[in-house]
Amino acid sequence: MRDDGYTTRQATPEDHPLFVSFFLTFEMPDPTPDLAWWTRFCQNACFIEQDGAAVGYGLAYKLDAGGYVMHCATAESARRRGVGRAVMEALAERLRDEGCTRWSLNVKEENAAAIALYRRFGLEVAFKVAALATMMNRLISSSSPFRHRCRSASARSPPAPAPVHR
Repeated sequence: MRDDGYTTRQATPEDHPLFVSFFLTFEMPDPTPDLAWWTRFCQNACFIEQDGAAVGYGLAYKLDAGGYVMHCATAESARRRGVGRAVMEALAERLRDEGCTRWSLNVKEENAAAIALYRRFGLEVAFKVAALATMMNRLISSSSPFRHRCRSASARSPPAPAPVHR
């Protein structure tokens, strides 16, 4: 147990429903990752617990010499109580143990509380990112310059987007 009363535990595939509850707090248009995705990535995730209940969640992984924080979430009922700090500390420790010498993440620019938290960990806004999306049927429409290249892929789901790293 940490000094603040929180405990950190490694995520497991069985935590998928718990992960989904935290993922939905991001309020993003992305589809909710399924159990197969979670099973693949849960070894990079942890939960912060208080009195046996999860109050925070984080997922980070190593990319070359750097680490990427994909998710950092706090239960709404536990906000402003140091849970975000506990998540970031757990992720930082894991990334350091894996040899990372730097880290990065993406955050919504209107999320002032998260930006303030990340700044306390030495992170600063490096650049602004725009997320672009379209429906696959638009790519294969008769007016699209990509229709011939995309037609063979139209029956398959597009691969999960990779995070932007610079």
